[in-house]
Amino acid sequence: MDAYPSPDGHYAASSYTDGSILIWNLLTDQVVTTLTGHKGPATSVAISPDGKWLASAGNDGEILLWAMNKILQPSVQAQPYLRLEGHTGRIHSVRFDPDSQRVITASVDGTVRIFPVTPEEYLQEAKAMMKYRPDHPYLERPRKSNESPRKSNERK
Repeated sequence: MDAYPSPDGHYAASSYTDGSILIWNLLTDQVVTTLTGHKGPATSVAISPDGKWLASAGNDGEILLWAMNKILQPSVQAQPYLRLEGHTGRIHSVRFDPDSQRVITASVDGTVRIFPVTPEEYLQEAKAMMKYRPDHPYLERPRKSNESPRKSNERK
């Protein structure tokens, strides 16, 4: 479905219709590891220009961000670092920006999305969109200016 080399030319990632991502050692022509996590075919892969990240996208509309240093440890079962959502259709292309700080995706839903690589940026975006309540472990929906805060024992 797709293949992408690492910047140093030592590795490549390839995506498959069974949802798997294979990481290849290009010096030995051997598979280093197999990644799973997509709920359908994996359609696109990219390795960041700094070589630290792998992004995979799929028919499930999700982008999985993987840490290359974890992927390349044969004794570790790699898990996605981040699971990015936002598309409503199959993603047909995923790439990184030149400074490896953003993942750029294109989908059959007609949108192009840009996602920050670090989770701290997601938290900042969430705080900007909603009022953050540091005394509670959740984000609260914004209230209208004439609406009083709901007490925890009140029903909706």
